[in-house]
Amino acid sequence: MRAVAAQSVRRSRRRSEAILTSYCWPVRDSSRFRYALGVIGLDLNSLAVRDDSPFKTVKDLVAAAKAKPKTINVAITFPGGSAHQLIFRLEQLTGAKFNTVSFKSGTDAATAVLGGHVHATAENLGEVMPYVESGRLTLLGVPAIRRPAGLPNVPTLKEQGFDVHAGGFRGFVAPAGIPREVVAVWDATLAKVHKSAAWQEYMRRNMYEDVYMNAEEMTRWLASEQAEIARFLTEMGLAVKKEEKK
Repeated sequence: MRAVAAQSVRRSRRRSEAILTSYCWPVRDSSRFRYALGVIGLDLNSLAVRDDSPFKTVKDLVAAAKAKPKTINVAITFPGGSAHQLIFRLEQLTGAKFNTVSFKSGTDAATAVLGGHVHATAENLGEVMPYVESGRLTLLGVPAIRRPAGLPNVPTLKEQGFDVHAGGFRGFVAPAGIPREVVAVWDATLAKVHKSAAWQEYMRRNMYEDVYMNAEEMTRWLASEQAEIARFLTEMGLAVKKEEKK
């Protein structure tokens, strides 16, 4: 879904015709997104297993994926998304090798864990929390900067020895050529939305991480992430490696 939306923005002929929302990770070439408009929250990913899983910690899951590479199945949605990148970063840090399995939605990914078809899911907290609250899924950890207020007993990945921060940014980008005055309007509007009581309550209820970037800050962030995201997409076979100029 996000990949399709990205192409829609990039192909837009009218300067303010298309706005991309729920922007998750930067595409390989963000130069066509001349104006990033801002970020107002981070929808955290998770690592969740069935309640009767033999894996009680993230270390247990990683150890199994190291002992028997490609035998630990982890449900994600689309390849290249934040859940996929969470698993990639765990592999890079530990040498473990997971087998990611794509599903049409986060709900389908969580259901696959419940049915015993996969060992775990790395999808967003919002997708797994109904099953966590009913006792059918267990959270092994969250890739957050600090423990979410609603999950005081669930350790972050960093607390468990894995310095990984992952989630889907809730933000906006526009096609190249959008008028600067339009960017300014979006900048001011998103700042207002982020501060609003309604949005703050929404983030609290859905356990979003409170992240805000204005247009300039998001632009810098996108630029800083390009090398890493290009490496990720290339190693996952989702992008063709650019040939070096001789």
